[in-house]
Amino acid sequence: DDKWLFDKVAQLMESCYNPEILAYLINSIISDKVDNRIKKKYVNKYGATEHPDIFVFVMKLKIHLGCHTIKDLDTFVNKQRSASYTLDDEIERILIDGWSKSKELYIHLIDSLNLRISDAKIRKETAWRILFEHYNDLDEVVDRITEEFENKEYPFSFIHSAILWKLLAENFSNNPKVISVVNKKIKSAKGIHPQMEKSYAGLMGRTDENKREFLDTLESSSSAYWSITALLAGWSCDKEVQKSLENYFKSTNAYASIS
Repeated sequence: DDKWLFDKVAQLMESCYNPEILAYLINSIISDKVDNRIKKKYVNKYGATEHPDIFVFVMKLKIHLGCHTIKDLDTFVNKQRSASYTLDDEIERILIDGWSKSKELYIHLIDSLNLRISDAKIRKETAWRILFEHYNDLDEVVDRITEEFENKEYPFSFIHSAILWKLLAENFSNNPKVISVVNKKIKSAKGIHPQMEKSYAGLMGRTDENKREFLDTLESSSSAYWSITALLAGWSCDKEVQKSLENYFKSTNAYASIS
């Protein structure tokens, strides 16, 4: 709505040669308030760019305009791998907004999981996240998750593994095959963050046994953060849980866990 600011952006887009600045200038016009003719002008002007950061936002703009194609997916996958790591979230969102549920994106995701980290075109963590959220109804994805737990000591061993465990709990809570293999793995007590993993595994099944284990942890552990998190997420309306948490926060255990 600020004409002066928009005119300044338009001026910079015609005169700027710094690719990092230009990329974000393109991002700034991705709005329903900007005339589609102006947006299409810059799609045409920068659509063939070889700079990966600029191309990321050109593709985001094309998806916003609804003029992207399946062929664009192949080009995007090839170019985005060289983009700045600061655009990882943007890239994941673009893949989802542009081609989620498509067979072509699924093939790219699986191909990346089958390759070494250095050879994968799509980051493995990004691939898993999209599979968990948008392809969780496929038997092939369930089988792949099962294999990950059965054959690897540390499944989904990424820096931000908490995110993947959270997505597992959110998207496979009613899948008995995944719940079974996860619970079997958790009982081995091996993992990067066993308490975190146990809390999300318990949220997948949400059985009385899971609840009882979390309640017992409140009484025996000096650091019950993950048990409290799981109880609040899975049994917040349970009277026994409410009473146990009330007693916990009145106890010395609660003070010990934050001291």
